[in-house]
Amino acid sequence: MERLAANLSTVANIFVHSDENGEVGTIVAKRGYQETAANGDRFLVLLNGRRYIGPPGSAEYRIIEFEKYSVRIEASEVKETLPSVKATPTLALISDATPAARAELIWRTGLPLSALVLSLLAIPMSFVNPRAGRSLNLMLAALLYMVYTNLLSIFQAWVTQQKVGVFFGMWTVHLVILAMVAMMFYLRLSVRPLRRLKR
Repeated sequence: MERLAANLSTVANIFVHSDENGEVGTIVAKRGYQETAANGDRFLVLLNGRRYIGPPGSAEYRIIEFEKYSVRIEASEVKETLPSVKATPTLALISDATPAARAELIWRTGLPLSALVLSLLAIPMSFVNPRAGRSLNLMLAALLYMVYTNLLSIFQAWVTQQKVGVFFGMWTVHLVILAMVAMMFYLRLSVRPLRRLKR
């Protein structure tokens, strides 16, 4: 259905696909509303529409125009579905040795770790060189953030595909960024400039 009336009683531009007794049908109607019978059965009452009946892809089909047509709404059976990995509690993920569970555990532990690493990275990045301006550090910080998060996603996918081990996938990205943070701290806190260090 395309639109719902403000009073929630009628709907507009309805499209219904049905498969009854081997006949495939398509129903389109301008308006409709829901109606409940005395025995509790629910019906969708369609007004001013057409019904197309025939095999898909064939030119042999029938068109029936109607002013009022009722379609019984059957209650679907409730099927038990297994919870997804994203909905699994963390304690259950720890005991689960499947690659998908390990990858989800890496993602969940990686988010707080990345927040801590990024907060440390913000300290040396907040240094502003008056000659260079503020935009350079801002652009560099945004680039590092995008690279960091993308690498976390890539390593999570690699663990799911069993291309890398769990330990390697969990710590490699964080350790590399931490090494960059340590290097930036050293350069900011160093008394001697970088040119003298090269000499």
